[in-house]
Amino acid sequence: MRASGLFFSCVVAASLLLVSCGQETEEDPATSADAEILSIMIEEMDPAADGIWQSAGWIITEEGEQELWPTTDEGWQAVADSAERLKTLSADLDAPVYSAMGKPWSLSLVRLTEASEAARVAAEARDKQGLFDAGGDIYRACLMCHLRYAREAEMAGSDAGE
Repeated sequence: MRASGLFFSCVVAASLLLVSCGQETEEDPATSADAEILSIMIEEMDPAADGIWQSAGWIITEEGEQELWPTTDEGWQAVADSAERLKTLSADLDAPVYSAMGKPWSLSLVRLTEASEAARVAAEARDKQGLFDAGGDIYRACLMCHLRYAREAEMAGSDAGE
């Protein structure tokens, strides 16, 4: 190879290297939002919902029945705080970056917000049946969303692996 050909090849290679190094990898906004939603669900929503579910109802075994209701003011306040946190997270997930998924997503969030508020009110009133009922409504709102979106995410993940 002549010197001019070698020089040209080096210039082209250096140019390509500079261009490729200078390009920022753009992350797909949908993938980023999905990852953020998953993080919010696991790290924040699940513990908030558990703060309600683990404090409402009964455990029935051969040895007898155990009530899960709080027995102190602090315990009831912790349940009310969990309900308020769940309500706040529902509102956060209704932001445009997440709500681009469409109306069914918003409907799930509306139901979750209403049920979370009912749980907060019941906890503040020490209303055991009200808290139990609100916990069931929270479960149904979560289930409605999970049946649609968790299944879609699972299917999308299996398509990506093919």
